Amino acid sequence: MALSEEEDALAAEYVLGTLSAEELRIAAAHLAGNPDFARAVEAWERRLAPLAHATREQVPSPAVFETLMTRIAPASAPDTVVSLTRKLALWRAAAVGLAALAASLLVVLTLPRPEGGQFVAVLQSDKAQPGFVATVDLVRHTVSVRRVGEAAPAAHAYELWALGAGRPAPESLGVVNASLVVPTSRLKGRDVGATLLAISLEPEGGSPTGQPTGPILFTGSLLPAE
Repeated sequence: MALSEEEDALAAEYVLGTLSAEELRIAAAHLAGNPDFARAVEAWERRLAPLAHATREQVPSPAVFETLMTRIAPASAPDTVVSLTRKLALWRAAAVGLAALAASLLVVLTLPRPEGGQFVAVLQSDKAQPGFVATVDLVRHTVSVRRVGEAAPAAHAYELWALGAGRPAPESLGVVNASLVVPTSRLKGRDVGATLLAISLEPEGGSPTGQPTGPILFTGSLLPAE
């Protein structure tokens, strides 16, 4: 069944990381139970990832933004204002988020930030190519991971692991397709700032042993989002 325009926009904003906490919960539920929505998320990731490497940072001046808002927000059309304002926010977030990714590879995708309690990591290959972006939010109690690189080869899967912080062995956080959202309880109370995240290539469905069986392709340290 085809997605509505609002659902497709939700998928796009999920990839960009511009959703509120409530919208993020809705998107996570769609990902778990709606294959069409999951495919839309993957499609948006395919569309946006190549642009990240070709986009140079262009920051509009405050005067330009204010002029746009004045032109699209006549007092006689409040419903239109809400719709256009939301779309404008999406366009601005896309430009800023993609420029930041191309410029520095430190992909902090404008996720909603509470005061403190949030960590981010860019999981990169040994060739410094970003493959995944992870966020740990200790206020909302979520670990969120999004794939920004290529999908796993046929009959294989990417699996996310937590290492370090006193762990005697890698601990699986789950298989990552387009994205993954799990509770922070999966970190088992370990020091988030001392945790290293890694992605291994496993058989379809994940590691059969509870430990990485394939090569570690991407790694990244969790750093405070300030």
